Amino acid sequence: MARVAPRLGEANINIQYAYCGVEPRTNASLLIFGVAEVGKAAAILDQTAAVAAGN
Repeated sequence: MARVAPRLGEANINIQYAYCGVEPRTNASLLIFGVAEVGKAAAILDQTAAVAAGN
């Protein structure tokens, strides 16, 4: 969340709500965001994940 929120803010995308959880089969962390501009936010989240993964 600390990596994502500033990037969304820089793009003027407000997070309306956020939920977190765990994927039952893999125990992978999940973050669910509610935003008005889903397509734009998804692109930013994809970029952020790629940078975090070292791609």
